[in-house]
Amino acid sequence: MSWPFLQLKDICEIFNGSTPSRRKDEYWGGNILWVTPTDLSKLDSKEIETTKESITQEGYSSCSTKILPVESVLFTSRASIGKIAITKNEMCTNQGFKSFMW
Repeated sequence: MSWPFLQLKDICEIFNGSTPSRRKDEYWGGNILWVTPTDLSKLDSKEIETTKESITQEGYSSCSTKILPVESVLFTSRASIGKIAITKNEMCTNQGFKSFMW
């Protein structure tokens, strides 16, 4: 049996993350889960349900991160390169990721 060769861009959307300004307290501590590569480094499984940090709607609107749906695949592309996790809740990422949404 042979498998077809497909490019990722043909089967999913690929997103970069972003970080709201750390200088604005009003961007942090909200109800939007925000993932960093450190969160994946501390996982005991390949699924991520929660994050150390969160951002507000104002923080989300201030940068180019995207809220990813459940079952998105997160792949770290910066320090801790190559870590992978599947989202179990909606969340967004910092710029240390390439995220795949089906």
